[in-house]
Amino acid sequence: MQPRNMGAVTLQWSLDQTSDNLIDIWRGYLRAATSDNVQALALIACEGFGTVVAMSPESCHKVFLLCDRSQESMTLGFIKAAIGYSKNDSAYHLARSDAGQRFLGLAASLGTLGAWTAALVLHKLILSTAKSRADVPTSQHLKQLMLALDDRLARAGFCDSVVGWAKIITAEVAVAERDGEPSLQLDSEAQGLTSPPVDAVAGLTEALSRIARIGEESGTRVRILTTADQAAWFVAFVKWCMGDPPRIVLGRSRAFNDESISPVTVEIVKSTGRTQYVHIETYSYADELQELVKAVPSLDRIRGMVPIGTFGQAMMRQRFGSPSDPRYLACEQALLPACNFVRQNMRVRREDVLAVTSHDSRAQTQLPGSNANIGQVFPAEDKIKSTIREYQRLDDNTPVADPPMDQGPRVENVPAIAQLRASLRYTCPCRLCRGTSRSVRELCLFDKFLLEVSRCVAEIMVLSLLNPVDPEGVMVYFGCDTGGEFVRVVHSLLRHAGPDLDTAGFCTASQILKHATELLGHEKLDIGSWVMSSYHDQTLYPRLLSTQTVQQDDILSIDCVPGQVMWGTDRYSVVEVSAMYRYFDHSDYDSDSDYDSENGRAQREPRSRVEQSEAAADSSSLQFSPENKFPDHRVKWEISFKDNKVEVNVSVPKFTTSSGRNPRNFLDSAAQSLFINCVHDPASTFLPEHVRILQAPPSDPKLPVCNDGASVRIVQCANNEAMRFYSLASGGPAVIRMEACLECCVAHSQLARHTGYILC
Repeated sequence: MQPRNMGAVTLQWSLDQTSDNLIDIWRGYLRAATSDNVQALALIACEGFGTVVAMSPESCHKVFLLCDRSQESMTLGFIKAAIGYSKNDSAYHLARSDAGQRFLGLAASLGTLGAWTAALVLHKLILSTAKSRADVPTSQHLKQLMLALDDRLARAGFCDSVVGWAKIITAEVAVAERDGEPSLQLDSEAQGLTSPPVDAVAGLTEALSRIARIGEESGTRVRILTTADQAAWFVAFVKWCMGDPPRIVLGRSRAFNDESISPVTVEIVKSTGRTQYVHIETYSYADELQELVKAVPSLDRIRGMVPIGTFGQAMMRQRFGSPSDPRYLACEQALLPACNFVRQNMRVRREDVLAVTSHDSRAQTQLPGSNANIGQVFPAEDKIKSTIREYQRLDDNTPVADPPMDQGPRVENVPAIAQLRASLRYTCPCRLCRGTSRSVRELCLFDKFLLEVSRCVAEIMVLSLLNPVDPEGVMVYFGCDTGGEFVRVVHSLLRHAGPDLDTAGFCTASQILKHATELLGHEKLDIGSWVMSSYHDQTLYPRLLSTQTVQQDDILSIDCVPGQVMWGTDRYSVVEVSAMYRYFDHSDYDSDSDYDSENGRAQREPRSRVEQSEAAADSSSLQFSPENKFPDHRVKWEISFKDNKVEVNVSVPKFTTSSGRNPRNFLDSAAQSLFINCVHDPASTFLPEHVRILQAPPSDPKLPVCNDGASVRIVQCANNEAMRFYSLASGGPAVIRMEACLECCVAHSQLARHTGYILC
């Protein structure tokens, strides 16, 4: 039997092949660095440093799955863009090697400290291991790399792990205190979520690398002495890097995980209320002590993306204490009634409208056989209820608290809330609770509690607007600002529920959208012109701008898609309304309008002779029915690429003399419009007897000008959602025909003076 031919064995290697491999490697570095606009030296140095980083296989596999994604999550037809991941970015390049995966695992954990703090840690670590200082990138270059990696690593789950360990440590500290052990004085506000100092993180990373090596250093043990406020991050970091959690000791005596075989021990010492150093020490088998780090603690708190349930539970613990606290229990009982109350009574107005007429009331307008409702920006009550379940992380067998509201819809009528208020009255220092005329500047304890409940309610309401495409759901930015104007409006609404309700519940669509975007870490946006943004591995945009469909409920619904918005290979973080159309109000007047001195406003004439004849037609002898007079008109999104953002506006090319429009006006107009439904045949005709019908174009729905009180403008675009969308973007609030006949729409239009036209 002849042996299999193994090929010729040579004693030389191919120089041209090696050169090609080197060129390919450098080309990969340059392509990745150029794609993310980072320094190639930072990319090379970080991948090289990854060879000495201790990182568990589970963490490496998790970051590999996150950074290996190169598919498109969704295609956006209205702006001709895609949402997904690039195959040429830094994270994808680093995920190709074992050293790169180790570094990505480290970057995922350091990201919870903030990009700048993470850059300082990396600079310190790389400097201590590099052969030459010339190979060490600057802290600014490392910061840019950390920002570029954040979009890929946001869902790594390290922040979620830190919050989970903080919950466990807080519970154990409470148990130890109940058992009579010395108090560890956990910060009631930080709740164990303070970030560690730079030197401590760098020292611990080096110590874990020593433990992971094979040889004489393998017998090293590490002890971390810290307060309870910083312990959670250290525990999660050891678990992330080593695969097993460390041994946790409370106050030098009690370990609540004695079964741990980890060579690392986290010893939680009693807080003195003053600055206390974080100590990291190493021990050998011969008990030789070496102090690696003695660092001043940080004042910052961790930040990062976590699931809604993790965020909700952490916020409620910070605001109300443990789940057994009466305030916590009262808030649980109040969430559903408060959310429903806000949904029913919150009223949206335009930013430039200071006074709102009584016709903007949330109350339904009733006529025989028909009804009219103001647009609802929030989703149905069932979705709000499911969001509360997710916010509280309730299992399927635990119902959402729905207490009886026999005394009225006010939150104060919830039995648990009424009982809490009665108990707080004895200790509250405010003038009203004490029943004295003495001026006490202390804020009422119950009002403080109601403010914290308002924060929870505001978070639930905006989270209910989100529609996640990812099966894992929405990720919330832990560490975001939980205040803002929308919280103030919710608080005012809950406080003044009753006779003063009409002055309490006004807000703008931008205030709601601002709270929603900031909750997901999309900060520093010009929310008044915001159309789309991509941060922390999530792209957000209002759903109705994509569908361009007029609907009565869930008007501010937001789609949440994993990935970044891309045009080809170019990625952008922000899409805004074009500066030319951002603040121009087409519902008022255009620059080419003629001024009507009698009425004191600009008067525009229809743009064509056909429109002029239609508008001037005598409608007293004509029958009207819904029809579409613009069947061939289409909305076009105009896109302009700027340095660091994309600007858009909408237009209809068939309207030759009309300029572009602000698409965000569509949301504001829909939220203030009156939606009509009736029991009659929607296609029926009617003969107007006491009203004159004026037909208006979608480009100028408030033309022709009429102030006689007997004329009604109608935009005839039945079943043409594109023209209905364009009309609302052009002309402000309208009476919108849903499942209704035109006669009922005309009747309601004469009652609703805050609307300017009927949208057929």
